[in-house]
Amino acid sequence: MAQWKGTETTPTHLRVIGAGLGRTGTRSMKEALEMLGFGPCHHMVSLIDDPTGKRMDMFAEAYAGKSVDWKQVMDGFGSTVDHPTTEFALELIDAFPNALVILTTRDDAEIGKGVGNWYRSNYGPMGPQSYVKHNAKMIESIPKEKLLVFNVKQGWKPLCEFLGVPVPTVPFPRMNDTAELQARIRTMRLTGVGYWILELGLLGLMVHQIIRKRLWDVSVLRQLMNM
Repeated sequence: MAQWKGTETTPTHLRVIGAGLGRTGTRSMKEALEMLGFGPCHHMVSLIDDPTGKRMDMFAEAYAGKSVDWKQVMDGFGSTVDHPTTEFALELIDAFPNALVILTTRDDAEIGKGVGNWYRSNYGPMGPQSYVKHNAKMIESIPKEKLLVFNVKQGWKPLCEFLGVPVPTVPFPRMNDTAELQARIRTMRLTGVGYWILELGLLGLMVHQIIRKRLWDVSVLRQLMNM
């Protein structure tokens, strides 16, 4: 059983790094990790909740290939899941060597059907293959004793055994990433300034994404904004 072995117990240091791509239950994982005491957990929605845009700027620098201080980028968080951090999972592992890593996955049948269409629309024709390639790279690169390959359908038991914490008596959370993201963006539209900060920040990230040819297409969020 893997277990957190670091001496840091404050949110200043990442204790859990999520390496799974979007649409693999990352919003549910965020909720679960926070319920287990590994929060706050960084998720794409965390960028939306940051009115200063400073963390967005730091990720833009990372996408541009510049050196960033990952401890500064993740300051205040005890764990992380989803984009954009999942694309820098290996860099985060180097910065936080004591952290455990969770690779969230989907059933193969789901990748070949509805979810596969989502990957194709956002990652291009080779979308599902990009998902497989990413997972293979994570499994190959991360020491087995530090990695849990996890499907949220498995519930609490394997996750808690891996993290070395008691199993909660409440059901495993089932959250909807896309629905929450759309709701937050609609709220930001109503507030005005924060929304335009996000718009400009995402535009910058998209440019860097194209330059670096990373897996994640930031236009996903821009599509959500138009819904």
